[in-house]
Amino acid sequence: MPSLFPHQITGATFLAARNAALLADEQRVGKTAAAIAACDLVLAQHVLVITTATARAQWAREFGVWGGWPRRTQVLYGADRPRPDVDVTVVGWSTIYDHAAQLTGQWDAVLLDESHYAKNPETGRTQAVYPRLTGSAENVWCLSGTPAANSPADLWPMLNALAPERIDNISYEAFIKRYCVYSYRPINGRMVRVIKGGKNLDDLKPRLDGFVLRRTQQDVGIQKPIYSVLALSVDKLPPELRGDVEAQAVLDAVEQYTDGEVIVLESLERPLWLRRDDSAEEADS
Repeated sequence: MPSLFPHQITGATFLAARNAALLADEQRVGKTAAAIAACDLVLAQHVLVITTATARAQWAREFGVWGGWPRRTQVLYGADRPRPDVDVTVVGWSTIYDHAAQLTGQWDAVLLDESHYAKNPETGRTQAVYPRLTGSAENVWCLSGTPAANSPADLWPMLNALAPERIDNISYEAFIKRYCVYSYRPINGRMVRVIKGGKNLDDLKPRLDGFVLRRTQQDVGIQKPIYSVLALSVDKLPPELRGDVEAQAVLDAVEQYTDGEVIVLESLERPLWLRRDDSAEEADS
């Protein structure tokens, strides 16, 4: 198993010391490895990971790389049903509402990767996560480099569910009035509230002390990467790559961001070529 960097060890111990926390490190600082190490520190065996569609296969791979012991892992795609014989279940934000009823139960740890996806209290995925899937978990750790990209309002669902005492148990509307700058504009014949930014941040920031840990790339000494570009023509996985989690991650990216033909990836650790195989597709159909 590779060794963690000192700042990743610090991140892991920060999470492990808290039943609920936000690791808000910038991209590339190493939140994934730190979160998996935190699972080891609290001896979490039954783990739920909610992440983006393109990161599902990566999380399955990373548990094999960074986990202190083998854990049986399942990645949920489409209409897949969770298996009772696995330790780590990885599901995408785009399907968490559909899978929520099947995933309700006791988890040793719930990892909310890119937790800002649950920033709107009115969406189904936010309501599926808070508190349905997190309410009975031993540990709930949020991971996001941009937890409040739009305004402080993005933080309310997380804080309301995991640390309501830090914001005086106030409602969403009260939180917006206290910490957000907004106005009303006519849109499609009705007045709609538009949040422009934050206010009273000198009051909000100390409330988050001890709940949030954030380091930048500069803080931990990460330099800008050297990029390489690789063009891939993708249709479906050929037989020899089926079951390869890295290949599946690339295919997921294609399905989400392109029409399935060509994608350009940057900073790949190793070349990964996928080819169109019409004969294989006809044989499978």
